[in-house]
Amino acid sequence: MNIEDMILVIDNERGKEVNFLYTFEDYVSEILLPRYPIVIDAMEAVAELFNTRKAAREWSEVVFTSHRAFYARFCEDQEQLRSFLRGHMNENGGKDKTWLFVESRCSPECICLLKYMGLTVEGKPRYGEYDYEREKDVFFAEDQIITDFNGFKYKIMEALSKEDFILMSLKTGAVSLAEKMRLYGRYPNNEEPTLENIVYGVIWEKNTHLSWKATGINMEKVREAYKKNREGRTCKVR
Repeated sequence: MNIEDMILVIDNERGKEVNFLYTFEDYVSEILLPRYPIVIDAMEAVAELFNTRKAAREWSEVVFTSHRAFYARFCEDQEQLRSFLRGHMNENGGKDKTWLFVESRCSPECICLLKYMGLTVEGKPRYGEYDYEREKDVFFAEDQIITDFNGFKYKIMEALSKEDFILMSLKTGAVSLAEKMRLYGRYPNNEEPTLENIVYGVIWEKNTHLSWKATGINMEKVREAYKKNREGRTCKVR
């Protein structure tokens, strides 16, 4: 199961909101079919749900009664998932304490995925629960999309060496210099590694911010600064 297949669900009853996570199959069987026993009506609701993949702020709505409705959307990324788990996507950003995350209402597959991604049900990182193994003989290339363990994606703009790269964040457009970057596989330390529980991510020893947008960088200056730094001479990269 991928994070993009996870569904964020809010059950709003008389202003009290309950958050939980569903697989698509559970969402259809537990919410759509009880509300829309006629398949054609359920299909319209499914289409509305899939439209949430096109816009990060869109939610589909299923109204049961005048005082109860379900709001749902496909999860976009880890950042959005953390926000949902912390109540930031509820009314008033969850500050009025009228919301609750209920683990018992979640699909088991979603709870497993949270664990593999290193998150608690409160949206906090898990520490000391994982083993890391470096993937050897990995070669990064320009224009390649990479992901770190926080779920953030980057595009390799330029390779300065086999371990040092100019990266652009696909989320913000910010450009940085990542030095001694390597790829690791991570899995729970109480489990044997499998295709399902291993999450891959890049780790670097140093990351230097260069610019908030690629057009604001003098790449020739960056290359020269990088070269001088490798030769042991002091030189700023910005």
